[in-house]
Amino acid sequence: MKTVQVEYAGTIAVETGETPKELYSHQNEAIKALNEKNQLPFEGLLVLPTGGGKTLTVVHWLLRNFINKGKKVLYLYPSLREVNVICPLWQDISTIIH
Repeated sequence: MKTVQVEYAGTIAVETGETPKELYSHQNEAIKALNEKNQLPFEGLLVLPTGGGKTLTVVHWLLRNFINKGKKVLYLYPSLREVNVICPLWQDISTIIH
């Protein structure tokens, strides 16, 4: 594992290979920050570098904090291609978190 220093995000551990089922420490920290923001009238921005796992992080967070509690989520994508890529991730992760 190597680390990458990002000006606005600090040091992030990076691994190569398939998308992990378990979140990395920087992703867990992001979820903790999202949970703290979620206590207030919600406003927030998840910022991670390219390949930092933004999609995986937000899917985990949305499943735990909204979908598992019976709430609805509207998740928008800019293209159909991205929908076709992300749907299997949602399904795969939902079996782990549910």
